[in-house]
Amino acid sequence: MNPFIVYPVIGLTVLLTGCAATGSSSGNDVSTSNIKSLEDKNEVYIGQFAVTFVTKDKGSATSQSPMIRGGGSEYAQSVLVANLKGIPNSTFQAIADQAYRDFVADLEAKGYTVGDSNDLKKVSEWNELEPLATPYTPSGLSNLMSTSSQETLTFAGGPTTLFATPQQPGQITPLPYQLADLSESVGKPVLAVNYAVHFAYFDSDTDYTVNYVEEVPQGGGASTTLSASVTLGQGIQVISGAIAQFLVGPTGTFSDNGYVQLTSPVIVGGAYGRNEDTTSDSQKAANALSSALGFFSGKSSKTTEISVVANPEYYQYGALKAIDEANNRIAHELQPKK
Repeated sequence: MNPFIVYPVIGLTVLLTGCAATGSSSGNDVSTSNIKSLEDKNEVYIGQFAVTFVTKDKGSATSQSPMIRGGGSEYAQSVLVANLKGIPNSTFQAIADQAYRDFVADLEAKGYTVGDSNDLKKVSEWNELEPLATPYTPSGLSNLMSTSSQETLTFAGGPTTLFATPQQPGQITPLPYQLADLSESVGKPVLAVNYAVHFAYFDSDTDYTVNYVEEVPQGGGASTTLSASVTLGQGIQVISGAIAQFLVGPTGTFSDNGYVQLTSPVIVGGAYGRNEDTTSDSQKAANALSSALGFFSGKSSKTTEISVVANPEYYQYGALKAIDEANNRIAHELQPKK
């Protein structure tokens, strides 16, 4: 999934004005499978709670000349690279830990007893799983084979562990179905929750709009200048596809295992940092050369790099606000029958 939609205009001006996950996300926009499997289950374990943070993304668009019948071979290509800067790993980890605690609290409020996931490590089947070091970032062969434009970091929340899926090297989701053996051993459902948080959103349709200077006061107070530029809008979102999977028994075609998944993103609008044009001198030179050559060939391209230099406290506030709502929507569907 590429969350950027770039609309080309004359002169290769880069306007990043949309998101693949646009549309109203009001209400409880989720899809579910086999929820009835949890109706008589009042105790669960959380084996994995993973929060993936997108730290780099890009979008591109190509515009062909309307003056040439059939489109011709003339074109102008525009590429925008966006980066998230200024967030230490300690902030990412703090967000993941707080998100885990919030999810546990939501489940408990629905009537569940949430077992200590450390108890799962006492089950023999635990040794058959493949834990990942955190923070996890795709690397090696799996990263080279990926077609995604994103760079990400994934953190495990609370006492949970990240697992690789043997059939899909480098993947965090779906959860490894060896957890089904753990579920059978402990006699209770085992959950794996996986969220992805993006640092940008480019539309007016948001769930919340935050004035960070007012809501998260700091020493700079109202004099702090934060703004989202024309070329890259700021916003924090839990992207659609966030999922809580649960295992209640053996896997297979007629399995009772299931999930709750967001079908719409949770979006928090508001400027949480400052935008900087970080296009390198060499890239600017390449852009100029392409423009000059395009005068003769009809083909030109331009790449611009924008970095959001974030205030860590503001980013944490916005990310947790988005994740809290995602937790609410998913936990709402997981409520057991009394």
